[in-house]
Amino acid sequence: MNYWIVDDDKELVRYSRLEIGGKGLGLVRLKRQSLTVPSFGIIVREGVKHRLWYANHELRSSIMEWCKRTLNKSSSKKLVVRSSAYEEDQRYSSFAGKFLTEVITNIDELIPTLDKVAEHYDMVIEGERAKISARPHGLAIILQEYISGDISGVCFSAEPMNANPHKAYCEIVVGNNKLLVDGETQPTRICFCPSTAELLEIQKGADGPEHLSDSLLTALSDGLMKMEWDYRTALDMEWTWDGKRIGFLQVRPITAIKPSQDLYPKECATCWFFDQRFVEPITPITRTTLVPLILQKAINEGLDMRGQSVTVEPYYFGGQVYLPHRVYFNLLEGCPKWWLSSDLKLLFSNNCSCPPRKMRLFGIHFWMDAFRSLLKHGRDAIFVLYRWKQWKKQLMEKLHQRDKIELTALTIGEWVNQWEQWQKQSEEFLEIHRWAILWSSYVYRLGGKYIVRGKEKQYPSITTRANHLLITYLHTHDPKIRNLLFTEYSHRTESLDFMSPRWGEWLSGEEHNEIFETQLIEDKKNISTKAFPAEERGNILYRMFSQFVHLREEQRFVWEKILYEQKKLLKEAGRRLVEKGILNDPGEIWFMTWQELSESLKEGKQVNLTNILARRHQWCVEQAFTKPSFINFETNPLIDIQGDTWLGWGVSGGRVKGTAYVTNNPTLLQTDIQRPRILVTPCLNPGQTWSLQYWDGVLLERGSELSHPAIVAREMDIPMITNLPEITRKVHTGDILYIDATYGKVTRSQKPYEEI
Repeated sequence: MNYWIVDDDKELVRYSRLEIGGKGLGLVRLKRQSLTVPSFGIIVREGVKHRLWYANHELRSSIMEWCKRTLNKSSSKKLVVRSSAYEEDQRYSSFAGKFLTEVITNIDELIPTLDKVAEHYDMVIEGERAKISARPHGLAIILQEYISGDISGVCFSAEPMNANPHKAYCEIVVGNNKLLVDGETQPTRICFCPSTAELLEIQKGADGPEHLSDSLLTALSDGLMKMEWDYRTALDMEWTWDGKRIGFLQVRPITAIKPSQDLYPKECATCWFFDQRFVEPITPITRTTLVPLILQKAINEGLDMRGQSVTVEPYYFGGQVYLPHRVYFNLLEGCPKWWLSSDLKLLFSNNCSCPPRKMRLFGIHFWMDAFRSLLKHGRDAIFVLYRWKQWKKQLMEKLHQRDKIELTALTIGEWVNQWEQWQKQSEEFLEIHRWAILWSSYVYRLGGKYIVRGKEKQYPSITTRANHLLITYLHTHDPKIRNLLFTEYSHRTESLDFMSPRWGEWLSGEEHNEIFETQLIEDKKNISTKAFPAEERGNILYRMFSQFVHLREEQRFVWEKILYEQKKLLKEAGRRLVEKGILNDPGEIWFMTWQELSESLKEGKQVNLTNILARRHQWCVEQAFTKPSFINFETNPLIDIQGDTWLGWGVSGGRVKGTAYVTNNPTLLQTDIQRPRILVTPCLNPGQTWSLQYWDGVLLERGSELSHPAIVAREMDIPMITNLPEITRKVHTGDILYIDATYGKVTRSQKPYEEI
């Protein structure tokens, strides 16, 4: 094994997060995108674990020689020694600021500094053992050329406190970026359009530059857009600028981001119908093809069956489809409450701000509407199993014929004809599926769940069998199982979005799905790979129940095959549009609308690539949003409390009332102060962020939104306000404070604590 790798290593890309850590992987990905990165080398995890700079003399000589060359050629004559832990810079969690970064100027300092960084990691991990007990962990160490830039900064592809996909957010200081990361400065803050590099807003800070050059903004925009698509999520990038060119120092996913209130639905809404079907943010091509079809068949025609001609306009929040509660109220009007599933019950008056809607005891009106619908759609409704078997047989014949078609040989007219045929198949499927859902629900609630649950091992569902097969392959790497996965389950996916990686694409390495891979790594430890017992057919009653209960899953399984055929057509269309010079990359097709795609294929019409990039950026930002299944729409007024009031920068949202504790040393904990307790101090640096766990709110004289303390506060959901000059003199220990960090407002109450 190679324990020491450098930035010109041709095989750098093969190293994993577990071998080189989160920061190291970020540097590798920056290099892969051909962005400017200061020279670096990495001691991989195994090398650090065994302190091989002592045991392996050849390794030690290689490291020392590289450091000497780098120090000699560096204009700063400095090297940065940085931790690169597996736990750092992950998508949904971060240990930001907990591990060491040291700067050395002499080669004699190197070995003691490596020891110091490694020992500090061991100390931190020991304290965090409970959090990482079941997860991989380990430390690599980065050695990197220190760049003395004229200005430096941290750039987020979306502003973390009020994220709007149309804006990127950056904080900049004069000098090196350690000043900014430490949270002791007041930087210049800017917003710019990531797809065009247009400057939108600038707010001069005491420690930042007055303006930015167009070339710097262009370089930032280019770097953000490349890396955002590489990570498939909103990003945090550290950089420095020497007056001529930009150097990227670090990149990682944003771990905590709050959407702008402007993006939320304007009434109570839920994605209950869609969150089971669309896991990832839904791309524009899916929004304009598949989603309208689902809405028409499942919602609009359902309302029509109830005698209501209502056109449903969905909301898109966090890339997910949200439907107003009034739509469900109209669909379920008069329905007996005992009939509703537990998740549908959440739609009603006790759980949202909608006007109360009473469920009728017997639901006579609901049953009459249902009876009329049954008469109107008798073939699909009453004979759903027979109709399904007929339709499935016809579909299998069409899929068999499809295997003989060469996609690259299709004319444009034939391509369009193929697409329309598969759309028609989806339409027919949904007409059957909506009745299958109804009947399977009837059977399930009338005792089917008890029968099937008791015999699940003898009669497992399609999903159970497919997942079991995949897990078994990951344990055994049996080529026979791999072939079976490709033959029977290559079309499987966790989402209906066309862009979502299918199992076949993931196993072949054609597509990458980090969430899926991480989930499998965690789950497979507790799943037995023993073969399923032979299927027990049971009596006729059991077979009938099991068919109905599993019907929904069987139908979803078959529908995925249709969607897979459409995905193949779309990928072929993307390839053709690149050949025509309409797109730069086949993957950009996911961010076209159906109208744009149709016009480009049929007429050769050019598309606005800036719009395509902007939509792709929005998709990446939406990946970082927390997407609740239920949104309770309510006004959020700033509560008016009498007393002295100060305004600052809210850098971690939330509200809290509590007792103030004023100190210049936030790590000296006063446990006798009652909770909630609020820390009031001049500033926080990364080495002090560990103490945040003991505070319920934080007020700082200095600091910024992209500093390590602010990032950690957002991850821990602790309200924090910065830029409050002389707050340590204006507030006294024991004062009762009310913090509204979303608006950056802090008030000292004139009332006793209990009356606030």
